[in-house]
Amino acid sequence: MPRNTTAHNTGAAAIRLALGLALVISAACWAQPSPQGDSAEFFRSVVGEWIGICEQSTDGEQADNKYFRAVIRQIDDKSFNGEFTYYRYDEATRSPLHIGDATILSTIEPDGTVRNEISGRGTMLVDERPKPQEHEIVEVLSRADDGSLTGRMDGRISVGDLPFGLGKNGRIYDGRSTWSLDDGVLTIHQSLRAGFRVLFFSKCFTVVAHSTARRGSDVVSLMTEKTRIAAQPAGHAPKGS
Repeated sequence: MPRNTTAHNTGAAAIRLALGLALVISAACWAQPSPQGDSAEFFRSVVGEWIGICEQSTDGEQADNKYFRAVIRQIDDKSFNGEFTYYRYDEATRSPLHIGDATILSTIEPDGTVRNEISGRGTMLVDERPKPQEHEIVEVLSRADDGSLTGRMDGRISVGDLPFGLGKNGRIYDGRSTWSLDDGVLTIHQSLRAGFRVLFFSKCFTVVAHSTARRGSDVVSLMTEKTRIAAQPAGHAPKGS
């Protein structure tokens, strides 16, 4: 029976094309990193000890800078734990004064998002006076094109020493958070609204916290360094400070 050369060549070409496309698709799928891997990679890169400064304001009113020491540990492939201890520099004793703590449990979800469960206590500046506060916040973050993690947050907050018990059952909303690591500097920027209501009274605050940290464990040296720089006349700060 005579062989249909044209049909044979056409069929062979189609098979080669299909195989080629399959190989290209397979290669693309293999090369594409999973979202979970990207998020986990970010947290693996920040495992260790950090020392830093937190600049915080309430309704645009700047509070005294807080210093902190953070220890971030990897629990397993999908979860990490961060312990943050906050201090204020005591001018009288020239030593750190413990003023607050925060714990962050970070879980990498299957879709690549990160769920941060944050619980902590510390102070919040209200009418130029520091007030004790406790909070529980949930952040849901996604990996951005620049490698940072960004997303939204909400939760609850309790602030003491407010009139009429106004600060007992506060709500956190309109919160946004960004985590980034650039040239060895870890930055965490958070902004949120804290709302309180009791009977006919209500009050809202806008809180912004900007934390920057570098690797290390000696928070006292960081306090001393920054205090010395701040005490120098304007224009005389050493390079790189």
